[in-house]
Amino acid sequence: MSFAFKTLDEALWEMMATFYARSGIRPDPTPGSVLRTLFEAVGFQVEDLTFRFDQAVRKAIPQAVFEAFGFTPRSATRAQTLLRFTRGAPQPVPLAIPQGFRVARADGAEYETLEEAAIPAGATHVDVPAAAVEPGEAGNAPAGAIRYPRFPLPGLLGVENPVPAAGGQDEEPLEEQKRRFALYIAQVHRATRYALEAAALTAVGPNGERAREALVLDAVARPCLSPGVVEVWVDDGFGTATDGLLAAVGAAVDRMRAAGVYVRVHRVEAVPVDVRAQVRGSEAARGAVAGAVRRYLYGLRVGEKVSRENLITALTVSHPEVEEVDVLTPLDDVAVPFNRRAVPGVVEVS
Repeated sequence: MSFAFKTLDEALWEMMATFYARSGIRPDPTPGSVLRTLFEAVGFQVEDLTFRFDQAVRKAIPQAVFEAFGFTPRSATRAQTLLRFTRGAPQPVPLAIPQGFRVARADGAEYETLEEAAIPAGATHVDVPAAAVEPGEAGNAPAGAIRYPRFPLPGLLGVENPVPAAGGQDEEPLEEQKRRFALYIAQVHRATRYALEAAALTAVGPNGERAREALVLDAVARPCLSPGVVEVWVDDGFGTATDGLLAAVGAAVDRMRAAGVYVRVHRVEAVPVDVRAQVRGSEAARGAVAGAVRRYLYGLRVGEKVSRENLITALTVSHPEVEEVDVLTPLDDVAVPFNRRAVPGVVEVS
């Protein structure tokens, strides 16, 4: 027995055809007729059930593959912070704060204390660990944004978060799971260039930074290198990879390299490209062209040249009101070394 997704219309017309075939009574297909309305109600349930089943199957199949290879998708996490509870003046008795006490932001997002606490006798405040009630990136918030208690607490003057609420992340979407899974599988075959590249791309710096691109070169790809030497060039997408990210990549590829292989990790440096252009069109069009310059340059890969022709095309289609674009600088394609990346320099649009 095969499964086929059914839309409301498909279910409706199949039921009407079956009813006619078995009863010999032709149902009235006019919208609002008794039989059609009945079949539409059933068809709606069929569509909803098959849609839910279809979604569950689509999620279950990759999940089964992930589990078979020991790969774990990232689940949603709650943002963490501290809540500072304050009273106006020192008192001779503590002010108890229960676990689960909720405080909200101005937009209604709530946070709850993770443990019981109290403002001690003779003190005016206490800091209590707290977390967003709902997981996800929406729980991240700047310092001072969480300040509205959901319940009265006699003697309490105010609440706020002295540090940002951070660490909240949404459930990893399926496309990102697939991308990480491909990197994960690449690392199964240790010591290959693909494994080293995957290790570099999955490394995380001390502040959560990641490499957007990793160029792995050995003596085969770059004959000037000695046998056994591998270079890894790390780019964060802006030519500004931090020392912390380089250290994390170095540690990751060191765990992946074969015995006798020496790995050197380098930062991809930025090559500023000045762009000057004259645009015939509205003010909004000129603003869009300036943004298109940056998007085009940041969209290039490490070592990819700046094509003047492609740049002109990107600027021309950046806004409906761009009538004509004249690129004054650069006058020709800009070559970029294999271990550098183009970034915007001086951008002038007039």
